[in-house]
Amino acid sequence: MLTKKHIEFEDIDGFKHEMDVYFHLSFDDVVSLFDNGLQEKINKLSGSDATLADQKAVIDMLLRKSYGFRRVVNDIPTFVKGTDEEWEFFKSSGAYDSFMTSLVFGGTIDDFVTKLLPKDLLAEASKANAKRNNDTTNSYNI
Repeated sequence: MLTKKHIEFEDIDGFKHEMDVYFHLSFDDVVSLFDNGLQEKINKLSGSDATLADQKAVIDMLLRKSYGFRRVVNDIPTFVKGTDEEWEFFKSSGAYDSFMTSLVFGGTIDDFVTKLLPKDLLAEASKANAKRNNDTTNSYNI
């Protein structure tokens, strides 16, 4: 699901800006994330010893995989994944700091993750992963 977040931030010269940032995870993206250890990172968050660094590791994993841009191609609005260079540029900006602050300290992280990883998409990705691995017990839990 495409998720848009409006942010306000200051650039390095002190000028105020506003922008919309976009995130989207496809079915294949979700399968790839779980194949690369997202479930283990999420499980660690439910423990009493979970740290802010643990929370940030999950967020970074989701954000990097989902960050991109809204583009209009042939009069059709579409989403285009950001390159590694575009992601690094975003991460080094005041926009990223503002975005992360609002997610982590503004209480919107659960809402953001729920929009990015809707349960029906997780269920379908789980089925596909289990089928691929011939494992009917494998499922993703958030």
